[in-house]
Amino acid sequence: LRGSKMPRHFKNAPAEPEPKDGLENVWRYIGGWYEIKKIDEKLYFRENNLQGELVAQDDWLVAELSPAGTIRLKLGPSGREVLSNFKPADTDTWGDTITALREWESLTERTDALKGSLSGAKYQGSVEGVTVTVDGRQRVVDLQISEASAASGQKLSQMIKDAHAEAVDQSLEAMTENLQELYASHFSAKK
Repeated sequence: LRGSKMPRHFKNAPAEPEPKDGLENVWRYIGGWYEIKKIDEKLYFRENNLQGELVAQDDWLVAELSPAGTIRLKLGPSGREVLSNFKPADTDTWGDTITALREWESLTERTDALKGSLSGAKYQGSVEGVTVTVDGRQRVVDLQISEASAASGQKLSQMIKDAHAEAVDQSLEAMTENLQELYASHFSAKK
């Protein structure tokens, strides 16, 4: 806010805030992110260059974000999301209800779920009777060598390397696809 007495130490969002209860946190929604931060026992809302003190009004916390308008927000029913509405300046109508999720908590939960699913996934590469199985984190979980391949001598080493490379390529492709989905869903703020 221009001309406001906003504390100077409210400059940038933290890289990774400590987990907090209630509203004080960084919140992500489909259009971006905002931060709610307590300074000198007062709660402040900040998104981009708009900021203001949150003041209780009925069941909401409301902040004037001059010159753009007014934001109101409250914790959702689960306590893990924030519901908000924006009212542009010079109107009396609140916009649609937007749901925001805790920035790092939602990403951490999704990452942990991805790690679990990748650990349980299996990918096989086979070359001339040699089969290498890796999990979704590219760790070897099984190696099978046919009798004919075992008798192939020095060629066996290369067959194992090639089968391993094939399995790892499949695993990496699946992991990349899963990571792309994870980040796409996170940055669109969908649960």
